[in-house]
Amino acid sequence: AYRNEVSRNGVEIQFTSGPLFELEGNALIADDLMLAIGSMAFVFGWMCFHLRSGFLATVSITQVVLSVPVAIFIYRNVYQIYFFDSIHILVVFLVLGIGADDIFVFIDGWRQAKESVDGLKRQLDPQSYLDLRMIFAYEHTVAAVFNTSFT
Repeated sequence: AYRNEVSRNGVEIQFTSGPLFELEGNALIADDLMLAIGSMAFVFGWMCFHLRSGFLATVSITQVVLSVPVAIFIYRNVYQIYFFDSIHILVVFLVLGIGADDIFVFIDGWRQAKESVDGLKRQLDPQSYLDLRMIFAYEHTVAAVFNTSFT
């Protein structure tokens, strides 16, 4: 009812109220929270598809989500910035996008490393082969991950 336009005899009536602003703000925050949860569910589903592993997707999304409390800790305790506004909630979308992108880049590097290092598989023991493959994947993805995270 408070959103309805009110006009009488050509005069438009506008009103404001602190409780109405609070009610509207809480409704917007609840809607944004549902969008964030929906985004996380979509990214989780896409990770399951791309990574071909529910376990890796779960660990990856957990890693991305747990980076937010670490950032808040640094924000408040190291930099001693206590201001927090509703716009800060949008960081969930940003962190989710950058974190998921970094994981996709690394997994692609891991898959490329298999093709590049496969010739040495017979010459090395299994642990050395995995170590070499990991080194190859890190060397070829570190620049891309840094650039997407830094910018």
